[in-house]
Amino acid sequence: MRGALRRALDVFGGEEMTLLSGEQIARNGIVNGIVNAEKQVQPHGIDLRIKEIYAPVDTPIREKINDEYYKSLVHYNGEYVLRKGYYLVRIAETIDLKPIETYSVGKRKETLKTAIYPVGFVKGRSSLMRRGVTIESSLWECGYEGSGILGMEVHVKEFRIQKGDRFAQIYVETANEPIDVYDGQFQNEGQ
Repeated sequence: MRGALRRALDVFGGEEMTLLSGEQIARNGIVNGIVNAEKQVQPHGIDLRIKEIYAPVDTPIREKINDEYYKSLVHYNGEYVLRKGYYLVRIAETIDLKPIETYSVGKRKETLKTAIYPVGFVKGRSSLMRRGVTIESSLWECGYEGSGILGMEVHVKEFRIQKGDRFAQIYVETANEPIDVYDGQFQNEGQ
């Protein structure tokens, strides 16, 4: 299988990507604001917590979305009671997907400086899926920094969740060759 994958990557000019462990993600500062490493650091990712839940933004697609467009939902002592529908969820952690510099010793004992380029992917936790709730996310590009927003769709009549609850998991793959880094409108959001 690896040979077939390598040939496919060569044909498309791609570079094989490497999946980081949860420990590597935490150790490299890709996810900051972890409050309980024992629960949040998973074998292949980091569990993300809820900071705030908003109603969807109602603006034209070409209009820049600023923080003032987000309308917070009412919660009771930190508990949200969500009806069937679509919501936006701000994560409590800060994501930092800047290229990571690495150093190694070459054949002639010289120090070689290289970099790896992290790219984030977010999925919902299975405990939500089993309760009729799904999480949606776009690609988190190398270079992104901020406390991003995810989509949450409630497929059941009513769902209760608390601020601070773990609801999604980010996993990170890295590319070894230089790629353009993100510098778009959502850079440093939520900070």
